[in-house]
Amino acid sequence: MSLRIPDKPSLEGIEERWAARWEADGIYRFDRSRSRAEIFSIDTPPPTVSGSLHIGHVFSYTHTD
Repeated sequence: MSLRIPDKPSLEGIEERWAARWEADGIYRFDRSRSRAEIFSIDTPPPTVSGSLHIGHVFSYTHTD
């Protein structure tokens, strides 16, 4: 048995399917009754999250500091 992988993926409707799944799973729901110890958020990702450190990171992140 072989699995056929298409040459081009079908992207039609993918955003709607995932949005419905995330809504059903409560991905973006925020419960204000939870304690602060149970809440985790990142407002500024690490500077090298998209690859190696470069001069653009210095320009971007020194404004924040």
